[in-house]
Amino acid sequence: MPRAWLEGAGGAIMGHQAVLTQADTLVGRSTTCDVQIYDPKVSRRHFVIRYANGAFFLQDQQSSRGTRINGQPVMAQKLDDGDHIELGDSSLIFHVE
Repeated sequence: MPRAWLEGAGGAIMGHQAVLTQADTLVGRSTTCDVQIYDPKVSRRHFVIRYANGAFFLQDQQSSRGTRINGQPVMAQKLDDGDHIELGDSSLIFHVE
């Protein structure tokens, strides 16, 4: 699996980084998530990033407020280096080498 990480670009996760070390990484407000975001507008289980078939994919987990990539609402989408992910009042930048 290539080296990949999420960079906090705004909101509750601003300034933090989370390295993706597993094939599936769950992001949300719950303490059971791999990446926790303490934002009341983020769902407990907001989205998962999955590495499969040589690429990373984001899949919304039926979050109450949805997920946007580069400003567009998505349910599932392939991620590219530099993609901006918005959830609640927080934003992340996806990086992959």
